[in-house]
This record gives sequence, C-alpha cells and structure tokens, in this order.
Amino acid sequence: MRFIWFLSFLFLIFIISACASTKETEASNNDKKNYQEKDIYTILEKNPFNKDANIALSKKLIKEQNFEKALDQSQNLIVKDSENYLGYYLAGITYMEKNDITSAISSLQRAENEILTDKTDEIILNDIRKRLALLFYESDNLNDSETYFSLCWDYIHKDENLYYKRGFVQLKTAKKEEGLTNIRISADMGYSEAITLLNAVIRDHKEKVLLFYSQCLNDNKDGCMNLFKTLSLDENLNKESGVDNIDKIEALTQAASLGDVNAEKIFKKDVISKCDDSFSVKNCFPSAVYYFKTKNLDKAVSYMKKIVDSKPENPFWHYSLALFYAHLEKYELSAKELEISIKIDSTYNETALKEPVLERTIKIIRSEY
Repeated sequence: MRFIWFLSFLFLIFIISACASTKETEASNNDKKNYQEKDIYTILEKNPFNKDANIALSKKLIKEQNFEKALDQSQNLIVKDSENYLGYYLAGITYMEKNDITSAISSLQRAENEILTDKTDEIILNDIRKRLALLFYESDNLNDSETYFSLCWDYIHKDENLYYKRGFVQLKTAKKEEGLTNIRISADMGYSEAITLLNAVIRDHKEKVLLFYSQCLNDNKDGCMNLFKTLSLDENLNKESGVDNIDKIEALTQAASLGDVNAEKIFKKDVISKCDDSFSVKNCFPSAVYYFKTKNLDKAVSYMKKIVDSKPENPFWHYSLALFYAHLEKYELSAKELEISIKIDSTYNETALKEPVLERTIKIIRSEY
C-alpha cells in the first residue's frame, strides 16, 4: 500500500514539472514574439547597432511601405558611424524595394567596401553581392552582374529565378556553356522563362549550324571556323537541335586546311599533338587529312600508315592510303593498298573506278592478272 502511495506521489511531481516546463516554453515563445513585435525599439535604444533588431525593423517598415521612415533609420545609423556597413546595407535594401536602382547600387557598394575593410559579416557580404548582381542585371550592366554573381555564387541559396538570371547573363557575356547549364537547371525546375529561352537557344543553334555547314561545304574558312565554334558550345545542344551528326573536328580540319590562322593553332595543339603523343584514329585521321589538303603529302602518308598499321582489317584505311600514294605518284604502293581494300570489301573496286587519280593504280593491278 505504501508503495502505491509512493508511485502516486512521484507521478504528481512529474505532472507539476511538466506543467511548469510548458509554461516556461510558452513564456520563451512569448518573449521571442515580443522581441519581434514590441521590443525592437527598446533593444535599439540600448544598442543602436544591434544587427538583428535593425534588420527586423527595416523589414517591418518596408512591409508597411513606410520607405521614408526606413531610410531615416538607415541614415541615422550612417550619421552615428559612417564606417559601419549596417546603415548602407539597410538603405540599399530599402532603395531596392523602392526600385531606385542607382541609389541601391551606390549604398550596397559602400556597404560592401565597409565589410571588406573590417572583414566582418560573411553572410551579409554575400547577400550584398547577390543583390548587386541582381541590380546590375536589372540595369543591363551584364558584365558587372556576372562579376558579382561569381563572387557569391557558392555561398548563397539558389532558386529557379536566380539560375535563370545568371544563365541569361552568362549567355550574353561569352560564358555560353555555363549559361546553358544554369538555364537548363532553371528549366528543369519548371521556370517558364527559362523553358522559353532554352527553346529559343535550341532553334537559333540549329539555324546557325546549318548556315555555317553550308558555307563550310563551299570552302568558306570563316564558315568552317564558325561551325566548329558553334558545335563546340554544348554537346547536349547539338543533340537537342538534331545536328549532332555533324563533326566539329571535321569543321576545324577544314578551317585549318583553308588557312584560318586561329583554326591552325587550335588544330595543331588539340589534334596533331595528341596524335603524336598517343595514337588514336580520332586525332590521327584528321591530321592525315589536314596534311593531305595542305599538300604535305609525305606527312599525310605517315599519319595514314599509322592508322593502317593499327586497323589492318578496315578497307577504308587501305583505300585512303592508296589515294595518298597515287597523289604522290607512288603507283606500285598505291596498287598494293587498293588490292588489299578490294579483297576485304569488293565494293571498293567500283569506288576506285570513279576516282580519276587511281586510273594508273588500277592499270597496274589489272596488268598483274
């Protein structure tokens, strides 16, 4: 019986403690509410530069559309300490809400300078830079917008609107690959403006590729170089616009062969040197074609022989080497390679008959039988 009374006593103590804890929690929540709604001015009287209280007051005034009072608040802070970032920061936010872009930029840049001098609040610094990026975006100063985006991008929360705006800026400031990535992220999030822009970029890309491809077929070196640059922009974009069957290395090879100086530099660095360092048909065949088209036939043959030695079962390579030898007037060697290609695939006999440069090569083969 005594044991039961003891348990009842413990349970009563537990209930009393729980009620007290609940009251304490409610009191704490009420204190926070009072801080947010009633005690801001009291806090600021004690400490005019209390960051949280100042920001809370500024948000409250802006929400009430009381911009003049919000600006007075920030101006008071600046008067009290012109080297403290907080007044300029709050003024910048208020000007942004008023859509006064020039004043907002001026205030936020001053706030940025003061933070950088003191090396203080990193969170506020990145918020300032994000706001400046957006302000420069709105004022069509896209280079400055991208500068500020790049400074804060890794440290801020990003939504579909932010991805879209940075992507737009990058598309316009020669960072097209990164811009497309950000536009795609925004489009994947369902942002309608990003979807519209991406579809427009795809259509424009296809039109450009087809135009430059047509020019390149007519041996226009600028057209070939533009085709290479456009195809190099984004592999996904090539697939989306249905032009991924056009070879960008072939375009570069043609541009270099036609004497485009920039194309030759890129080609020798990214294609020929890679073939020399580590054999691959992907790089060695364009190298052979480049030297063939620029009349350096001995080099063309040397690269083609590398390919034939590595892929002896492929008739196309033997046929190509036969063509190169014929242009060098080495008809016996040409006949040997042509025979091999025909033995592997008899259709090359008909193909060879249509190629005038192989006429003597074919005569040699026939005279042997």
